[in-house]
Amino acid sequence: MIFYQRNVRPLQTNKYYNKPKAFSDPSLDMWVLGGNCTDYAWCRYREAQEDMNGSKNLPISRADKWFTDAKKKGLKTGQKPKLGAVACFKNHVAIVESFNSTKQTLSAGGYTKNPLTRYLFKTKTIGIGASWNGKKFYGYIYPPIEFEEDLLPDGCDYKVVSPRYIRTGPGTEYAIKKVKECSKAVANNPKEYCTSTNKNAKAQFKTGVQFTNQKTVRAKNGSIWAKCPSGYVCLVSSKGTMYCSKV
Repeated sequence: MIFYQRNVRPLQTNKYYNKPKAFSDPSLDMWVLGGNCTDYAWCRYREAQEDMNGSKNLPISRADKWFTDAKKKGLKTGQKPKLGAVACFKNHVAIVESFNSTKQTLSAGGYTKNPLTRYLFKTKTIGIGASWNGKKFYGYIYPPIEFEEDLLPDGCDYKVVSPRYIRTGPGTEYAIKKVKECSKAVANNPKEYCTSTNKNAKAQFKTGVQFTNQKTVRAKNGSIWAKCPSGYVCLVSSKGTMYCSKV
């Protein structure tokens, strides 16, 4: 399943943000009450899974108890980030939207005194294992599903399943590189790596070629791309077709 990052406040018409169980009165929705961090996390967790019942097993206690309550309920928890996971802190919870080897970007909601902005949404980038505004980090509550980006991590080697063009950026709107514009290893030995030995031809990795994914990137259409020494190569199409496999 493809993970769609949230970097803007959800619309009030978004079904996943109505009547979360984290409220003491489920007859009211978060737009009426002005949700806090647990309400947002409960809703975002199920939205990421595209499943209205995706949060049914999450705690509905205070944020400070979510991590210990999740372990008591037998939910999968840990100290390493995963997309869509709940990051638990002392008196705060947030959702993992993206991460690399050292940092993570979290989205969170909260309560404000201003009635016009009571549903507070923001994203924040912090170190993995770091506190949130001085609030100690406890751990992560993992979603019950795996997203493509979790299965296609940075720093791993991949094998081309079917010929793939090498582009200047993550998406088909970016130009295809010429063979001579690729890394020295590819440009100097196109017979081993490319479908054409003509250095002025469009660069296309042939089936079976292996490369190192320096960074996983999502394109605007939802496809997933790898940044390698020669450029960008599509790993997964917007429809979920795998073009490259992890070695």
